[in-house]
Amino acid sequence: MPVPEARREPMYSAWYSFHQACDPQPVLAECRCAAELGCAAVIVEVGWQTCDTSRGYHLAGDWQPDHMGDIRSFVDGVPSGTPPNSHSTT
Repeated sequence: MPVPEARREPMYSAWYSFHQACDPQPVLAECRCAAELGCAAVIVEVGWQTCDTSRGYHLAGDWQPDHMGDIRSFVDGVPSGTPPNSHSTT
């Protein structure tokens, strides 16, 4: 089965940069950099759901966007798509 082209696009994961210290403004700055580098998607894996940074899975469950504040504003601030001419097709 062929791999869909969308799965070949680069993406950025905030996990390795922020772990659970996922403050909205620095993450958005990283998202802008990632978009400029041609990343088509961003993963904010964990850290958005709690202000507790004790690094445990006991916080898993019914998450609320406590750490990110207004999650809609955060999502709206993430650049969409890749910039034109960000990568060559030749």
